[in-house]
This record gives sequence, structure tokens and C-alpha cells, in this order.
Amino acid sequence: MTKKLLIYKEERLTPKSYKKIGILGGMGPQATADVYIKIIRIFQEKFNAKYDSDFPKIIINSIPLPDIVENKINERKIEKILVENSILLEKAGADFIIIPCNSVDKFVPLIRASVKIPILSIIEETVKTIKKDNVGLLATDYTISNRLYEDKINAIDKKVIFPSINEQKIITNIIMSILANKNIDFSKKKLKEIIFNLKEKGAEEIILGCTELPLISEKEEFLIDTIEVLAEKAVEIAKDFNMKKTYKKYDNQPSFGALALNTSGNYFSAKMKPLLILDLDGTLYDFDNGKTKNFKKSRVYKAVKSNACKFIAQKQRTSINEAQKIYKKVVIEFDGEVSIGLEKTFGIDRYEYFKAAFDLNPKDFITKKDLRPFIKGLKTDIAILTGAPKVWADVVLDYLNLTEYKEKLFTGESDIRKPNPKAFEQVCSSLKFAPANCISVGDQLKTDIIPAKSLGMKTILIKSNSSEADFCINSLEELPGALKRI
Repeated sequence: MTKKLLIYKEERLTPKSYKKIGILGGMGPQATADVYIKIIRIFQEKFNAKYDSDFPKIIINSIPLPDIVENKINERKIEKILVENSILLEKAGADFIIIPCNSVDKFVPLIRASVKIPILSIIEETVKTIKKDNVGLLATDYTISNRLYEDKINAIDKKVIFPSINEQKIITNIIMSILANKNIDFSKKKLKEIIFNLKEKGAEEIILGCTELPLISEKEEFLIDTIEVLAEKAVEIAKDFNMKKTYKKYDNQPSFGALALNTSGNYFSAKMKPLLILDLDGTLYDFDNGKTKNFKKSRVYKAVKSNACKFIAQKQRTSINEAQKIYKKVVIEFDGEVSIGLEKTFGIDRYEYFKAAFDLNPKDFITKKDLRPFIKGLKTDIAILTGAPKVWADVVLDYLNLTEYKEKLFTGESDIRKPNPKAFEQVCSSLKFAPANCISVGDQLKTDIIPAKSLGMKTILIKSNSSEADFCINSLEELPGALKRI
């Protein structure tokens, strides 16, 4: 009798042909329940679902993830947990996965690289819904400090408005109260006050960028409920059984069967041809014929600085001495990012600055080499990622006979530059490689090694030694041997 009932139910499902939704949840548990309930409600309200067979199959994997709200987290531990549990959902039959948590969206690229099915990004989907120019953001410290929303919102020419430092502390307390189901009435009151203050600051829309916040907030048209956004998208995909996979997916990504978990907790496939991400300055050529490893002590840097000060003096109609003071101040305030500092402080176009500051001839600074046979001999895919602007990178590649690699050249014009890991993510996304199948090679630990490793890439440090890198080599000539060992 039971067997016949199961067959009957399965026959009712066949005409629907819904995709199976995988929910990687537990971050927190109430948000996971909320997205599940909202998916069910959408099917009821929009598609008149009333029988059990009118709903899609939903597989929930609720995991006890270490705290990501209050504490500094062990990101490697988080990565491993998220990847392993996404693989479990895939093996359980999920056709795609949603993750009802904004903070762990940072790890979506790594998860996408570890499974064959699409992974929805709650942040990517939320940003698509923004209609106004001035957007308030309420989220965890982790989400804000990692610029998970800010960079994507800025990329569509919208302004992000944040709560005050004190209000951000209150937001953290509110989130923890919701997770513990304590002081809810007080939390509702404080949240309402902070939302009001964001509106006073000019926010036309406000993103509830932590999935706990919609649980206690009032329903307002200007509030963007990220759980609601995710549920709506999940339903859209579940109902469209024949929909092509349009979500970011890496073509050169290994299946989990081809992946090995090494001692540092990263996934890497030795069976596939990797993407080699090469740094430019200090890696493909030596500073001052090897006399210095420090860019800021090199003749190139001194020439750039000299040109920059002349440019500032001209634009600001001031003396060289004053221009040098401006340069020094901008370097300090903007952590060395002079082009961004001049643009934000004085409205000076960064591309105009690049053209003036990097008006250099490579032959005055670089020993002539034909690197093309060497790079070709590596017999793997090559990309070049540099913090330098295109105007300089182009002439250097021409000088080293690497002109053909301009097609896979990623330079430092945008706000997203090394050491921001997102610079490496952009390379992976553009060339459709999984981070786990990439190797970063460079001479700077801070900009070439640490951010790449944070994404699960293998790393080779050149001309220096550090336990942070997977391999250390003394010169570019040793790279083929290191690649064989890696």
C-alpha cells in the first residue's frame, strides 16, 4: 500500500518538473526557517499551491557554523565546512543551492568552484533589486569590513550610506539578541531608530543585509529584505526546469572527485592544467637589476613619484614642495593608493594621473629580455595581474616581448586592486577558472601571496622566503621546477 502511494505522489510531481532546491543553512537557524517558509508562501500565493505535490523538493542542510557576527573567525575552517556541506547537498540531489546568510557570501566563489551545480549569491541577487541612488546598509561588521555589498553597489554607480560607529555596535547586539531570542521588543525599537536615522542621512532604500534583521523589522516598501529576495529567486529557478545555467560558473573547475584536500585546507586539482597568475613589476623583471626587492626603493618608484609631484603641482597650481607634501599626505591617508586619494580629495581624474605619473620608458629601468619563449615553455594558461596602471603594464609587456598576453592582463585602475582578494576573484571570473585551480606567482607577500591563499589558490613567492607561501624560489628561472612540484 505504501509503495503505491509513493508512486502516485511521484506521478503528481512529474508534470511540475521542479528543480530541487538545496538550502545551506544554520546561519542562523531562524533565517533558514524563514527562507523555507517564504518559498512555501510564494508557491501558495503566486501559483495556488495546495497539495504536497504542488511544492518543489527542498533539501535543507543546517550546519552549526562558528560565530561570524561577534568573533574573528578562522576563515579556513569556515571554508572547509561550507565546501564539504555544499558537496553533501549536491550529492543529495539538489539542482542548485541557496545560502540564507549575507556574511558567508564572501565564500561563494570557493563554493562555486567546488561543486557542479549553481550557487546563488544572496548579495548579487539583492544588488540587482536596487532602484534608488542612495542605499542604506545594515549588516554585520564582517559583511561591511569585507565590502561585500559596498563594492558591488559602487560598481553600479550607487552610494552606500552606513550607520554610525555606535549604531553599528547596536546592530551587532540586535543580531545576537535575535539569535538568542532575547530582548526582542527592545531590539525592534532600536532597529527602528537606526532605520529612521539612515533615512535622515539620505537613504532612499535600506538593505537588511543580515538575514536576522527581517525577522523583527516592520514591512516597509523602502526596506530590502534579503531573505525575500533570495526566496523569490529560488522559486523562479525551481519553476524553470529548462532554464540554462546563467549563474557564474567556472568552466575550468574540477569536480570534487578530482580535488584533494591538502594540509592547509585548500582544494587543488593536479589533473587539470592550472591558470598561472603572474605579477608584473618585481616578478617578470627585477627592480634595478636586482639591487633592491623593495618597489618603493626602486628607480621606477622614484621616477613615478617625481612625475606625480610635478603633475600635482601643475593641477593644483602650487610649488613642487607643496605638491610633495600633498603626495605624502595622500599616501598616508589612502594606504599608498595615490590615484584614488587624488580623485577623492581633489577630484583629479585617475586616468589623467596615471598617464602623467607613469610616463616612463621601460628601457631606462629594465634590462631587455625576450621572455616570450620562457613563458610559452611553461605550457599552461597565463594571466597577468598587476597593481600598476595599463599605461605602464602595456609598454612593459611590449618591451619583454609579451604583447600577446595583453589579452589576459588585469591592471590596477579600478578601486579593486591587489591586495584585495576580489582582484584575484575578477581574474578567475573573467577567465572562468576556479580559484582552486589557479597558482599566484609574485614577489610580494602582502599583495601576491596572502590574498590569493585566502581564496584557496596555490602560491609561489619569488626572491623571498616565507612559510605563508606554498613554494619559495630565488628567481623566475626556477618557476618550471616549482610548477612540477606543486
